[in-house]
Amino acid sequence: GRSDYGRYKAESEDAALLANERSVIARLGWQIDATRPGNNMVLTLDDWQQRDGCVKASSAWTPACSFMADTAVALLGLIERPLPGVHHLDSNAVDAWRFDEVARALARRFERDWRVEPNEDYRHDQRLVGGSISLPPLSARLAR
Repeated sequence: GRSDYGRYKAESEDAALLANERSVIARLGWQIDATRPGNNMVLTLDDWQQRDGCVKASSAWTPACSFMADTAVALLGLIERPLPGVHHLDSNAVDAWRFDEVARALARRFERDWRVEPNEDYRHDQRLVGGSISLPPLSARLAR
């Protein structure tokens, strides 16, 4: 389950830091891109709309998420100028958009006809707050 996955990630970070105290660790949120396959928010919401006839989106969940292009720029920067430690790469860290808001904004931005249905099925503030690297906020790319 999720707890096993979270535990695995934490143990991996601990192992990296034990092996090298100058390790550079980047924590990423859900990636946003209109075309790239993989664990991509836009394509996942396309799938949900097609499968369920709607996008069920919790208004009680504040996701960690970023545009893939912004994440790539930040990761390249960490490769070129390694900063030891844990870095949180999250474009929603400051804006704190709820998942239903993100889904509606993405539908407008990428001209999707998703039927976004807010609910409160999942409650969690997942934002990755703190750290020395900041990504452009969601509001730099999306209209609220």
